[in-house]
Amino acid sequence: MICAYLERTHPNPPLYPSDPYDYARALWFEEYADGGLVTVIGPKVFFQKVVGPKILQSEDRRCGRREGAQRKSCRRCMTYLEGELAAGTNALVGKSS
Repeated sequence: MICAYLERTHPNPPLYPSDPYDYARALWFEEYADGGLVTVIGPKVFFQKVVGPKILQSEDRRCGRREGAQRKSCRRCMTYLEGELAAGTNALVGKSS
């Protein structure tokens, strides 16, 4: 949503690709980040590593078990994204620059 807003208010340079297939992939990865990654990165990583210790001054006593679950969840998400990289590039959509 933020990218769509910026694209409308500041169209140059474009944030989304002009190719219809690449545009659809960009929207999909935006949705994946909002619906998939945020459920892992938010509560399982950011909250446990930043909010709890730094803001709430609380340490999780189950840290060892939680670390393994965090790593497994993150690995699953990143493995999917790595598998989706365009062949021979480091870009999820289009060509890397």
